Amino acid sequence: HIRIAEASGNSVMAQVVTALWDQLRGVLWKKLEEHFHTPQLREASLEEHQKVFDALVARDPVAARDAMREHLERVMNEFKKAWR
Repeated sequence: HIRIAEASGNSVMAQVVTALWDQLRGVLWKKLEEHFHTPQLREASLEEHQKVFDALVARDPVAARDAMREHLERVMNEFKKAWR
């Protein structure tokens, strides 16, 4: 996650991802682990990560952007559900 954020050239995203990883043992991380601990959400994440990876390997910036956007939108929606 950190390397992809850094490679994107988006310094804000890189800082956010780094900060999240730094909080690995914090309350936020525990909440995320609890919420995302379902087979369906795990499968969705794996599929989305694979799409991002495949686009990066193919050096297809449009596909990489679209795959990242799809992943981030779903994750943000899941965050919203988790914090209700």
